[in-house]
Amino acid sequence: MNAGVVIKIDNPNDRTGWDQLLQAFGVVQIYELPGLGHPLDHSIKIESLADLVNYAPASELLVLAGRAGDFVQGDVDLQELEHPADAIYIFGGTMTRITAREIYDAPGEISKVFIPTDDLFPYQAGAIVLWDRYTKRGVL
Repeated sequence: MNAGVVIKIDNPNDRTGWDQLLQAFGVVQIYELPGLGHPLDHSIKIESLADLVNYAPASELLVLAGRAGDFVQGDVDLQELEHPADAIYIFGGTMTRITAREIYDAPGEISKVFIPTDDLFPYQAGAIVLWDRYTKRGVL
């Protein structure tokens, strides 16, 4: 595996956006946290980020986060990020972001990457991040 994603579909309208994005970039591993929307057909359902240790123990985890509010705050700008070879990118939902508690429960170290997502749907932020990975590494 090269790149995987963790998503939370809490808005039924987001499913189409994620389906199109993940197909376009050929993301093979999709892990899905419980949400309110209809789950993706080919995702692995997980109850928490701690479950990732069972599926991708060697992958580096990166959460995409803003810098304000009560949620996880980013500490590395996307422009400066060197994408690891094996990575799982963690996105929150449209209505519910990834919380600090969820990150605390995740296995291992997590890089917190700043991306200004306040005006973007999570799948739009996903497109930016996966494109950035592609342009910097040449492959997903």
